[in-house]
Amino acid sequence: MSHAMDITEEKVVNAVRGISDPEERLRMLIRRHLNVVLSVRDREITVMLHENHPLPPPLQKRINARKKDYIHFVENLIAEVQRLKRTNGVVSPRAAAFALLGMINWIYQWYRPDGALLGEDLVRQYTDIFFAGAFQ
Repeated sequence: MSHAMDITEEKVVNAVRGISDPEERLRMLIRRHLNVVLSVRDREITVMLHENHPLPPPLQKRINARKKDYIHFVENLIAEVQRLKRTNGVVSPRAAAFALLGMINWIYQWYRPDGALLGEDLVRQYTDIFFAGAFQ
């Protein structure tokens, strides 16, 4: 379970931290998080993050703390982009963060690599959907 958060930190958080432009950082975060979820090698990560209830309570707490850190990272990044875009605050950064992560993390339930929606199409469309709604 900790492995799932290690991969998320390595492939998403650490990979975007060095991007100075907040909007570009958020776009890359969406791309990289989607790529982790869509990766055949990493697909079980999403399931692992949703199914931590059978774990011993101390391990659950550790995993949940790391998940919260990631949510706060995303929430703060969204707030930064909202400030730069001077949005009117219709959508809170917290609601936007949960919506974005829910959208991405649910893909494992329905995505088929041989289906009509290709990974790169999903990256573009999810980014467009998110930016159209979160930055009003």
